[in-house]
Amino acid sequence: MSLPIFKRLWNRIRLLSRWDNHETYFGRCPRCLREVPYMNIGRNHWFVCERDKVRWWAGSNLFSSWHDETEADWERNFETIKDFEDAKPYYPPATMGEMIGNLVRPTQQPEYSPIDDGAGVPF
Repeated sequence: MSLPIFKRLWNRIRLLSRWDNHETYFGRCPRCLREVPYMNIGRNHWFVCERDKVRWWAGSNLFSSWHDETEADWERNFETIKDFEDAKPYYPPATMGEMIGNLVRPTQQPEYSPIDDGAGVPF
C-alpha cells in the first residue's frame, strides 16, 4: 500500500471510528463525512452541514425538540438552509472490512497478459 493510500485509509478509519454511534442513524455529511446537527422547521427535521452547505430531510415529528421552539426559530432555520443543496446522507459501512474495501480497490488486470496468450502453460 502506498503512503498516500495509507494516510487516506487511516484518516477515514479515524473519522469513522464512531461508526456505530447513534448519531450515524440519520447519516453523515456526504462531503466531509462528519456528524452534523439537525434543525427543525416546524415539525420537520433537517440535518445540515453548514460547512458544505448541504441538507437532508430526516423526517417529521421524530424528535420532541420542535415543541420547545417558536415560529421565529423555524423562520431563522429556514433562512439558514433555504439555499443549501439537497443531498443524500453518507452511511458508514456495516463492517470494518467493508470500510477498508471501499478505500482500497484491487488493481485492474491488463487486457493482455503474456502468460495468458492462449498458447497454454508457458513452460
